[in-house]
Amino acid sequence: MKDEAALGRERTSQNPDNLTPACRQDPNNAPPYSSSQISETAKYREVVNIYNLASPETKPFYDAGVYQDGTNWDNWVIRWLLWHVFRYRDDRNRNRGPGRAERGAPPAQVQPPYQGYYQPSGMSLRSYAK
Repeated sequence: MKDEAALGRERTSQNPDNLTPACRQDPNNAPPYSSSQISETAKYREVVNIYNLASPETKPFYDAGVYQDGTNWDNWVIRWLLWHVFRYRDDRNRNRGPGRAERGAPPAQVQPPYQGYYQPSGMSLRSYAK
């Protein structure tokens, strides 16, 4: 399923016809385009395309995600998969340095949660210890 969504992302993010009107006017935009630059119409077309090209193995999962309200058809499973592949392939991590494991750093120390509770009537945190 993720592979089908990844192919859909490739098709969608390479075609300048899929850009929003504002992004189409910007000469600095170049493929691959990010999710925020792709029009909702293009995303919907790709949802339909992925559904129609689905393998026999993934089609039942996509069928479970069909939402139809009158003549309006959509598929939340495919939308989520597209969102997921766009999120993790849209240069999100380009400006981040190497990960902690790559730097040889020890695991981060996790701070224990505050040992208290929220008292809405007093608008403050109260301690469990008395």
